[in-house]
Amino acid sequence: MDLKGQVGAALFNNINDPKLAALRVRPMADNLSNASAAMNITNTKLLTTSDYQLDFDGTSYSARRLSDGAVMSVTVGAGGVLSFADSAGRDQGFTLQMSGTPSAGDRFVLEPTRRGAADLSVVLDQADQLAFAGPFKADAALQNKGTGSIGQPSVEMVLDPDSLPQANFVADDLSLDHLKAVGNISLRYDEASGSMVFNTPLPSGVTITAIPVEGQVAPLGITGLPITPGQTNQLSYAIEVDIAGVKQSFTIQQTISGRPQNNDQFSVGFNQNGVSDNRNALKLADLQNKPVVGVDANIKDVSTGVSFTDGYGDMIERVGTLTAQARQDDVATGAILKQATDNRNSLSAVNLDEEAANLIQFEQYYNASAQIIQVARSLFDTLINTFR
Repeated sequence: MDLKGQVGAALFNNINDPKLAALRVRPMADNLSNASAAMNITNTKLLTTSDYQLDFDGTSYSARRLSDGAVMSVTVGAGGVLSFADSAGRDQGFTLQMSGTPSAGDRFVLEPTRRGAADLSVVLDQADQLAFAGPFKADAALQNKGTGSIGQPSVEMVLDPDSLPQANFVADDLSLDHLKAVGNISLRYDEASGSMVFNTPLPSGVTITAIPVEGQVAPLGITGLPITPGQTNQLSYAIEVDIAGVKQSFTIQQTISGRPQNNDQFSVGFNQNGVSDNRNALKLADLQNKPVVGVDANIKDVSTGVSFTDGYGDMIERVGTLTAQARQDDVATGAILKQATDNRNSLSAVNLDEEAANLIQFEQYYNASAQIIQVARSLFDTLINTFR
């Protein structure tokens, strides 16, 4: 939520803008067809810094990752959309939409992240549109007897209500009307079941679904969301809102800690004003050190990616290493060039010392010839004068 109580506007441009998507695919110059493609980023956490090569043999596609030569499996989905996965079935975080019909032997270079920074641009132009506040807030009732403390809810995903849960976002925007319709939802601690239970009736059009850790969706029952008093517990659930047949669903995560007592009450509701709330700003700052690149979604509870800071440091190290190697190669090839030039000159080029000696020798020949001519002229003149 921004300072005006509105759902925040986008801070950066759309990474899947058609013009940017087309720049991520480069057909090879010797392709026989005019086929092209556009690449859409589907999950930024799964992206790597590698490029890929896509080949078409006239019947099927094959691909490999250029950084390590790993072979990728290519799946053609609905509408001819190509998706890519490695040998372990790990999605690569992007899909491809072909335009035109490729010919046998056509090749394409796929560059999902090469232009990443160059393609970013800021589209938000007013400071009061910065969505620093979270859309929901939580409170503990003042009359609670226990020491239970509930954390602020975080909207982790906007989901398609008809296919919960999903790995990726399927909607770009939160609906302000749907957020407001959530109203205030109350929870209570049920000591008998050791669970947080949502009180009924829920606001009109609102349904709640529990999401266990393994990602299976199950309707809330009497057990609700199990917790262990005395430790920090993670609550994960989806709130679905139906307004006149238009549905939207939010995946919510929050914590509850301490030792609540039976029937202690807690509330979760729309963050009406969002004043003195900088949760999203802190999350934005945390991205500096949070693993967000090259994450393996198939490995649970283990950080497999790198942060922006580590990724930048790795890039600087790689550039420095390649630069030093290039300089060493330049010195080595320069020495080889000089040696080759000297060898060539020793066989075919002009030796200045030798030519200077030849010039002196030719000068002496010229002077000697001039003396002979001078003597012959004197003899001829003497002979002519004898007959006068």
